[in-house]
Amino acid sequence: MSESIIGRVIAERYRIVRELGEGGMGSVYEAEHLALGRRVALKVLLDEHASSADFRARFEREAKVLSSLSHPNIVTVTDYGFDGDTPFLVMDLLQGRELTELLAEGLEPVRAGQIARQLLLALAHAHASGLVHRDLKPANVFVQRLGDGSDHVTVLDFGLARQVEGGTTVTKTGLVLGTPAYMAPEQAAGETADARSDVYALGVLIFEMLAGRRPFPQTHAPELMRAHLLTPPPPLSAFARVDPQIESLVARALAKSRTERFADAGEMLASFDVGRVSDPQLAPAPAATKPAKKMGAAIQDSERYGRDAEAEAAFGKTASGMAPVRSRSRLGLGLALGVVLGAVALLAILWPRDEPPPTAAPPSVEPSATSTPSQPSQPRVARRAEEHTPTDQPLGQPAPPADRWADPGDLAPFLERARRDRTFNRLQERQLAVMARRAEDDPRPLILLAHNYASKRNLTDAFERYGDAFQRDPSIVDDPWVRHDLITIAAAESLNRAAGALIARHFDAAYAEEIETRAAEEREPWRGRLMRVAAQLRR
Repeated sequence: MSESIIGRVIAERYRIVRELGEGGMGSVYEAEHLALGRRVALKVLLDEHASSADFRARFEREAKVLSSLSHPNIVTVTDYGFDGDTPFLVMDLLQGRELTELLAEGLEPVRAGQIARQLLLALAHAHASGLVHRDLKPANVFVQRLGDGSDHVTVLDFGLARQVEGGTTVTKTGLVLGTPAYMAPEQAAGETADARSDVYALGVLIFEMLAGRRPFPQTHAPELMRAHLLTPPPPLSAFARVDPQIESLVARALAKSRTERFADAGEMLASFDVGRVSDPQLAPAPAATKPAKKMGAAIQDSERYGRDAEAEAAFGKTASGMAPVRSRSRLGLGLALGVVLGAVALLAILWPRDEPPPTAAPPSVEPSATSTPSQPSQPRVARRAEEHTPTDQPLGQPAPPADRWADPGDLAPFLERARRDRTFNRLQERQLAVMARRAEDDPRPLILLAHNYASKRNLTDAFERYGDAFQRDPSIVDDPWVRHDLITIAAAESLNRAAGALIARHFDAAYAEEIETRAAEEREPWRGRLMRVAAQLRR
């Protein structure tokens, strides 16, 4: 849906005011009810889904179920229908921030516990009503700070895309579904999701809120799916000071076998004690006790868990020395793992990266000034994660040099989107990759791709694109995006040496001051890595 919809009247009663967000299912707009003068959030679904008679019937059936849900922590659906052939859904217009933004800043244990309890209340009500979310993630959780300093949590997108083929949620048994970072093992294996799949996603979210990182730090979808299927999660106490009861609750929610998890969110809620989350004296302090902040939230280090845990799982132990969860039927588990590993290997081969896109023009974007994503008073509705990559809060920082982008040509819509601190979906990434291949001497498509990957925290991909861009034009050292992103990349443990070598090759000693300034704002180990790069540059 293009920006031409702004000003249009939907179903003779909703005037579209402005776009709030977009995703794989469609776009969300702020709209005004003409008769009541009330502002609402209106979700317009993609035309490709509206052409299916089965989808129209399913959409109406599920919209009725959603509108029947009445809970303070679940977004209220007030209307739905079709404007011609275009399905739309009307919801309350929320104020506040996505949980994604709060996670990037770090959450105190008390606040994390209060948010977790409201999430459990919302999911418990949905499960009791026979509805499964299937795509619970920070982008679908909205947090409003109230006048008394407390938070009000609202969960979005219950079941809207659960049977839409090609979306990010459930289709049918045998098809991979969900957002990989929060995907239950059975979803990664293509099985049907149920309430226990939501319990697993809740476990990932609570782990992330308390630890400042997800249990599995991988960034590529096939690696994440493999980790959810095979890698035992690290103990929460390795990253946060938590009560053993809370650690046990999270570990049970993250069990590989759904039969070993809580039956639903209601059962999990009954075992949850927010007081134990908020009292830091109830458990001994681990090596790392603060949620990751600043650059720590951007860099997903797997120094202790991730690679090590996967390797040790092969020997029957986790990194903490505990035996991993075993299925009651070893023969059945062996057969299932064989099938799943084959599927994951095939997915890793076939997963689209930079293939030529289908014939479609680059999306047009409404011109606007760069906005700061952390304004709490801005009315918004959380965006759905685009395609299969969970998008963290963009880095956003300075604007690129005007002279390089004075005549952007076909890159104009991509440049405008990046200037608005908005990342690209997979189709847009493929379009940029094609442009980069066709314009062999132009570094700009590579810069846009690299900055996009850095904003998504896919630092390896960002580093590779910046390396290619330097080969085309070494003068990109003056680009603020390049300078900012390379510092972030250089702080990553796995890329520190390679990024340092690239910086030493192309930058002079003056850049060391910029690196040292950023390093002073960070904690170890990121500070030490950046200081090493700065020292190398001064030599």
